[in-house]
Amino acid sequence: MFLRWVFSISIVLSTCTILYSATSSINSLIARHDYMKAKALLDKYAIKDTNDYAINYYYACYYYQSADSLHSYFDALYQISESARKYNANQDAKLLLRNNKLPVTSNEINKLYHQIELEIYVASIQQNQLALYEKSIQSPIVDTFIRNDLIKHRNDRAYMYANAQNDFMSFKEFMEKYPESNQAGLARENYEKLLFKSVTDINTWQAYKEYIDKYPDAYYRDTAKARYEMLLYADFGKDADPFKLYSYICNYPTAPFHLEAEKYLFQLSCKTFTDEQLIAFIDRYPKSTYGWKKAWDYFYLYQTAKDRPADYISFIQNYPNYYNIERFRRDSTQSYWNLTVFEKDDLSGFMIDDTIIHISARYYEAGSFDSRFALISKTCENDKCRYSYIDKENHMLPAVYDEAYDFEEAVAIVGIGDCPEKNCLHGLINELGDTIVPIIYPEINDVSDGLFLVNEARGKWGYLNNRGEIKIPFIYTKARNFRDSLAYVMMDTSVFFINQNGLRQSQLPYFKTAGDFKDNLCSFSVDGTHWGVMNQEGKVLFEALYQEIIVFENGIALAKKEDAITRKGKTKYVLNTYQLSIDGTAKLKK
Repeated sequence: MFLRWVFSISIVLSTCTILYSATSSINSLIARHDYMKAKALLDKYAIKDTNDYAINYYYACYYYQSADSLHSYFDALYQISESARKYNANQDAKLLLRNNKLPVTSNEINKLYHQIELEIYVASIQQNQLALYEKSIQSPIVDTFIRNDLIKHRNDRAYMYANAQNDFMSFKEFMEKYPESNQAGLARENYEKLLFKSVTDINTWQAYKEYIDKYPDAYYRDTAKARYEMLLYADFGKDADPFKLYSYICNYPTAPFHLEAEKYLFQLSCKTFTDEQLIAFIDRYPKSTYGWKKAWDYFYLYQTAKDRPADYISFIQNYPNYYNIERFRRDSTQSYWNLTVFEKDDLSGFMIDDTIIHISARYYEAGSFDSRFALISKTCENDKCRYSYIDKENHMLPAVYDEAYDFEEAVAIVGIGDCPEKNCLHGLINELGDTIVPIIYPEINDVSDGLFLVNEARGKWGYLNNRGEIKIPFIYTKARNFRDSLAYVMMDTSVFFINQNGLRQSQLPYFKTAGDFKDNLCSFSVDGTHWGVMNQEGKVLFEALYQEIIVFENGIALAKKEDAITRKGKTKYVLNTYQLSIDGTAKLKK
């Protein structure tokens, strides 16, 4: 074993002796810049021993000294790194060093190594090219400062390039290549902004949907989701097409605008809440839960508005599939209750059959239960009260108003503002508390012949029904409620009567002003002073000769008229009283 080791050392020493003898030749050739001969001599020795670190060292010296391009420095760096690797792996280095037979010391290797690294570092900084930085960093540089500084410059240069490109793919590539760089956070921020901008430039719900699906962790995902939902709903609703809206409702049941879509569908399909519209909605749109229930409820309220037992019986016989059986049972049972108002200590409550206290006296004002709800005032201050409505179990509608009236024809007039002064605005609500007619009108009169007389902001008058439909447009400067199916109106300076379809009753004679029809009769005046009587067919029963408005009671009316009396050639006028009969006869009353 000892002999084998001695033999190995002998071989190493002989090799070193050979290299010692060649070293001076190689160094001399390099010093004279005779690089070709130096290279040839190196190649000769490299063939003999490819594992000798000294050969790599001299190769490094050759490339370093003969460098005419940056490429030569990279070759020199490779050779010196190989020399260092082989030197560190040489198990006989200590023995050679003790015998002073080592052709190249570690200090020489390290010195040359550092010189080459510095040359590459300086060249990289001067040229400031991303590709050169990358190559330098990938080369076997061991100096920590040089490597880290090259990485820093590389990252700066790479980020400048991405910033110059200014598109999200460049920043994405930077993040993927240099995740540990100082600019990685800024690159991500720019990447997210530009990626999202590429979607906002398109600005369609399809683009946002693709962004959400493709980039589930994107920074602007929530914003994209909100815009996607908004544009999706807008796309389905833009044509005001009920069937497109219903498609949205069916296909996107969890969408944030789902309820809004249902409300819009109900609004489009039931603009005036006619029975036909409500039943059609129930049949066509069963998956629109909100609208379907609303249509049923509205239809139910209108069919049973008078709160009579017979109406409930008829309704359930005709519509046994009404969904809210609990409400039906409650309302139909309570329709038999006879609730009346009683007062105690200046407060009002309700009794059943005038004997049993059902709701204690707690309200400042209380109306009658002519329908399912009664008007009440719970708070009053400085003669100013606030109003709402309660059902027969004392459940109050949530909204409170400054002015309110009893329910009629399934709706009630309510007002908000400085009521009943000029700043009070009015509208109509139903028994669900829903606003059927917007609270925007200066005045709404009590219902007459199924129509509400309404004054709008311009001062014109028109008529609405209890479904919120404008039955007669706002075109009249003056108007009254309907009486006997006719209403007195004025358009500019013309006065006449209209029927419930808004048609002028042209068969009536000319008049300047008139009263209201009652029992088919109406007083009229052609000069504003003298009065007569006509019927709805236009027949004048009494000419306009009387000096006051004539009103018939039980077929008889009293009226005064000036009669001319001539005595002894002199004429004087006497105010006589006549008894007028509905058959057209006038009898002087003495």
